[in-house]
Order: sequence, then C-alpha cells, then structure tokens
Amino acid sequence: MRVRLATAFVALFLFTSLAVPAGAHAADAAVTAPRKVVIIVGPTAISQSTYVPMADTLAATATTAGAAVTKLYCKDATEAQVLAATAGANIIVYFGHGNGFPNPYTTPAYTYDAGQIYPAGTNGWGLAKGGTSCNDDNLRYYGESWITANVKPAPGFTMIYSNACYTPGAGEDEAGHPTDERMAWTRVGYYSRGVLGMGAGAYFASDLWHGSSSLVDQILRNPTMTYGEIFKRASGYSAAALRPYVHPTLANRQVWLHRSGDWQGLQSYWYAFAGNPNNTPSNANAAPPAAPPAPSVLPVERIAGADRYATAALTSQRNFSPSGPVAYVATGANFPDALAAGAAAAKHGAPVLLVTSSGIPAATAAELTRLRPTRIVVVGASGVVGDGVAGALAGYATSGEVERIGGADRYATAAAVSARTFDPQVPVVSIATGVNFPDALAGVSPTAMQDGPILLVSPAGIPAATAAELARLQPGKILIFGSTGVVSETIAAQLAGYAGGNVQRLAGADRYATAVAISAGTFASADTVYVATGRNFPDALAAGPVAGLNSGPLLLVPGTSVPPNVQAELRRLDPEEVVILGAEGVVSSAVVAQIQAAVGG
Repeated sequence: MRVRLATAFVALFLFTSLAVPAGAHAADAAVTAPRKVVIIVGPTAISQSTYVPMADTLAATATTAGAAVTKLYCKDATEAQVLAATAGANIIVYFGHGNGFPNPYTTPAYTYDAGQIYPAGTNGWGLAKGGTSCNDDNLRYYGESWITANVKPAPGFTMIYSNACYTPGAGEDEAGHPTDERMAWTRVGYYSRGVLGMGAGAYFASDLWHGSSSLVDQILRNPTMTYGEIFKRASGYSAAALRPYVHPTLANRQVWLHRSGDWQGLQSYWYAFAGNPNNTPSNANAAPPAAPPAPSVLPVERIAGADRYATAALTSQRNFSPSGPVAYVATGANFPDALAAGAAAAKHGAPVLLVTSSGIPAATAAELTRLRPTRIVVVGASGVVGDGVAGALAGYATSGEVERIGGADRYATAAAVSARTFDPQVPVVSIATGVNFPDALAGVSPTAMQDGPILLVSPAGIPAATAAELARLQPGKILIFGSTGVVSETIAAQLAGYAGGNVQRLAGADRYATAVAISAGTFASADTVYVATGRNFPDALAAGPVAGLNSGPLLLVPGTSVPPNVQAELRRLDPEEVVILGAEGVVSSAVVAQIQAAVGG
C-alpha cells in the first residue's frame, strides 16, 4: 500500500544528466545572494541506493549556484528536524514516497467523501518516525493538513517534488497510474493546493528525466526568469507534450502537465508545474493572468462488478429508480433470453437482471430489494431459470406477482416475449441470428428506440415460432443485423414477405464493423455511447434497455484496443460521455485512452 517508484523505472533514466550543461548561465554571472535550500530524503526501499546520491548531486548544484544547503536524509528527516530546517527556506526539495488524491486505497487515512479529501495521509511527505532505518519500516506520512499548519518557509518559496509518485500526476508503478488526463490534472491540483495556499510561488514535480537538479539550478541562477520558462528548460521537455490547464481548486493558478508517453498501456505523467507561469522567483506572487480553459477530457464512466450478475445490478442501480412497475430477469449463463428481454424491458422502462438456473446471486438480490418492482417477469423456460428461483423472486415483487415467459427454445422464447409486449403493426422488427450474440447485442438499443421487438432466426431458416410472430406483428419494416454469413440472402428474401418487401440489412465485415453499421444506420449523433467487449456477452446484456432509453448506441471493442472504424464512429457521434461496461480485465484502460483521443479529449 506504500507509494513506490520502482527500481526498474529509476534505472531506465539514470543515464540522463540532472544538471544544466556547464556554461549555460554565462549571461547570469551576477548570482543573487545565497538562498536557503532544504533537501529532504524520506525513508523508502531505494533511498540509500538511489535518492541519496541524487540528492547529493542536487546539493552540489545548489551550493555551486550560491545557496546555503541543509540535507536531511532518512533517519534525520524527522518531524522536528524538518520543521526546524524548513523555517524560512526559499526552496524545499523532497525525495521519497508520495501519496496523492485520487489513489486506489480505501483505508481511513486515504479515504475521501464527495470530493472532500481527508488530508492526514495524502498530498504530503513521508518522513522518518525516529528510528535509524532508511527503509519503509521507519516511514510515517505527514499530509496536507500537517504541512500547511506547521511548515513555515519563506514567502514565495518553491516546492520541488523529485521522484515522488502522484506529485506529477502519475501514480505508482504497481498501481494507481492515471486512466486519463483528468485524473493526472486532479492529482497535481490537489497535491499543489496546500503548497500554493501557504504562499509558495511555484510547485514543481519531476522525475530523473527532467531533473530536479536542473530546476534548482535555474531558479537560483535566474531569479527574473518566469516559472514557465524554467519549466520548459528542463531536460526532456517537449512542447508537444505540454498540457496547460486551469488549477482545479485555486483561482487564477494553473496546472501544467507533461505527458511523457505511456507506461504499460497507461498514460504517463512524470513532470508537472502548478502556480502562475508568468511570475518569477524574485516576484513569486504577482497577480496571475487569466487561466487557460479547463481540460476537455471526454468523461468515461465504467460500470463493472465482480461478475456478470454484479455488473447487471450496477447498470440497473445507475439508471433505474425504485418502485417501478416491472423488472425483467433472465439467465446469465447464455445470451438469447436476456437479449429478447431487452427491447421489452426498454418499452416498459425496466431493467434486465441476471440469475443462475438455481439461485439468485447476492448482487441481483440486493438490487431487487432496492428496486421494489411491482412485478417481475422471468424470461426463459424452467429448464433455464428454475421454478425454485421464480418462486424466490416473488418475495422481491411488491405485488408478489412473477410472470414467466418461456418457450421450447430460444426462438420460441423471443417470439413469446414479443407476443406479450408488442401489438400488431409495429414500426419495426429486428432480426438477428440465434446462434451468436454480437449482432443482437448492438441491435437492442435501436430496436427499442423504434418500439419493436427482436426476433431470432437460425442458419437453416426462419423457425416456426418466429414466422408465426412475424405474421401476427405485420411490421412496417424488418431490420437484419449481420452479414449474409449469419443471416443468409435466402432468409432475407423470405423475411421480406412479412414486411411488404421493406427489409434493410445493417452489417459489416466483422462484429465490430456490424455494430458500427447499426449505429451509423440509426443515430445521427448521441449524447451517450456504450462500449463493451465483443468477445463475450455478459457485461452488455443489461445495457440494451438502458441504451435504448437513453437513445445511445452500443459499440464493441476487442478488449484492449479500439478498431479504427469504431474510433471513426465515435468521432462522428461526438458524445458527451462514454459508458464502459465491464472491468479492466475485459475492456482495458488503454481502450479508455483511445476513446478519449478519438473524440478529441
């Protein structure tokens, strides 16, 4: 649970020079009077091997630049010694563990509620408890509240975090890397909030590549150079990587992120600034200029439970209020019944929840308890959802009514759901194969929006139950989801006889392209787009009625990337938000980053 910078990461950048090249400041021969620099190295597993040598290099640089340097390493970096040394300091440099908000921890020292951080163990320093060890066993966190109440540096001081996780926006190598730029921006904003609120002129956070040593050298030798220019002079700086944003908590301050590429598919931010970039070390707290706009990162929400049942329950929880007229329940072991239930559920403004053949999972039970539906509709025969399960479901319906809709097979069940829900002369009927799930997954939302059912066909032809229901419905139009490889031209010609010849096929070269074709053929734009894996069905089963009610398409991805045609469709739709269905194991954080990049976030 400690915040670490892995040794492997440190080794990757050791070749980089930490100091500005000799002669770089020939024009600044007149150095200002000695200034007080305090260098703190907190206890970590790599403090002695890595941070102490780095700190010594920085100390030598600062001394050469004319500063008075105090070094507090490991066992000497205690609360009492740090407070005494930092009194009146012009520059404070901290090496060690960092822990910022947001982070992946949930213990009381790290929790937050409604955006209000409990700062006892966040946004601060890891100092020595008083022992002699330089390792984690001698570590205690001193967070934002302690620093702002007790540390008394000089007005306009500069705070530099070197190789401290979370301080530049990145998390740890083990966990907590940012899933998007907004998370990195938030972390730098909260970590710098207390420092800037104490009267600091600037907040810097760097790694070995950019070099805290060069930052200290620049600040000491160039007291009239702006902080923005100092930031840009660091080793490894790239103008293309700069992301300037308004500070999230302090008016008239800015946050500068520097995106240093990606790390194992996650976004990497290891260099940052906060403050007024137009001020200088000699004029640290002048009135700041107007800040740039806040980041326009596309919001991406992830709905993911521990399993398919919990994901369906969470989807329901986030979209449906209690005391509705009905809830639909289907097996989570296979896809056809839940898909058939999707369009019917959307018509009644109801969720689809999942059960096993022999029981009600805890997540489903909890959500039914919250929903308190008047009645429950079980979709599927008793061989799929047992009679014992149906009987137990009665206890969650306020009327005690449980209705079962089931047929001899998946085709008959889909037809029975349609017959119980839709009157003749429906505007549209959607047709998908009953032997695979992707085409029907993407088709639930547009079908629901057009107030029609989904019916299933087999590779061999139109089953009798489907044919009878089509004859009863007399649809104005039939939509076929999928290529001729899944619904043949022969079947399409037969279907035309049930809709006066008005048949349209929406299909692509594969399941991802078919979902794009369904979206493009239905939606001119969309405020919300739903994204799920195309490799399995469970996470998307409950999304059909939700997407239909919210007039949004469901797009499919392989799980670790976003195909170019899906990216193009996202750009065309230009959504206000994207909802990911499923955990990172099925739809990775790399997908989130690609989606945001595709839409311009």
